[in-house]
Amino acid sequence: MIRKNKIWLFSTLVLFASCKAEQEVVVAHKKQPRFINDIYFDQHNSTASHVNGIDNNSKVASKGKYNKAPNNRLLASKLDNEPGKVVILEKYASMMSIEPAELQNEKLYNFIEEWYGVEHVMGGCDKTGIDCSAFVKKLYEDVFGMELTRSSREQYEACEHLKRVSALNEGDLVFFKTAGRHISHVGVYLHNDYFVHASNNKGIVISSLKEEYWQKHFVGAGKVAK
Repeated sequence: MIRKNKIWLFSTLVLFASCKAEQEVVVAHKKQPRFINDIYFDQHNSTASHVNGIDNNSKVASKGKYNKAPNNRLLASKLDNEPGKVVILEKYASMMSIEPAELQNEKLYNFIEEWYGVEHVMGGCDKTGIDCSAFVKKLYEDVFGMELTRSSREQYEACEHLKRVSALNEGDLVFFKTAGRHISHVGVYLHNDYFVHASNNKGIVISSLKEEYWQKHFVGAGKVAK
């Protein structure tokens, strides 16, 4: 009888400890922040070094911390206190590691949110597939009410060229030579060295000018004459 009582007591203690540990895990999990609509950055530099999960080239924020995400891409998507409601400016500010107050053009980021992830298709011009210059042209039409030429090379020639990256402002254009000797790629500058563009591999995405790939192919920047 005494032995049975000892066995029963031991089993009860083990069960109690197990339940308590599980409760602690559940409570800890509930305290974690909630995220939806994962947004990824284009990472061409697969050899970029990381310290504490921070890509040294782009310093991309993820989930309020700097964490390395699968496929060498870092996600950032933040909610306010109302479940399911994405705060656009706050989300993109987090992605670019700046304060939301620095983002003045809400229409621009609503446009990016609407087009994010659309597939790149050479010669495409809608949400079934679009190329880089068509995306920039569409963005300028919808956000700034301005008509641009169709090709990236023509867009470069029509711009007032900027000599320094530090002179770039939100909405300026950034140009690259990714194939051959001529301008072949264009994007729209945002903040903190980030730009939005139609990537060949990832579609509409945000990248950093500090990434090795884009540094290598960067040609210059331009301001569209108004």
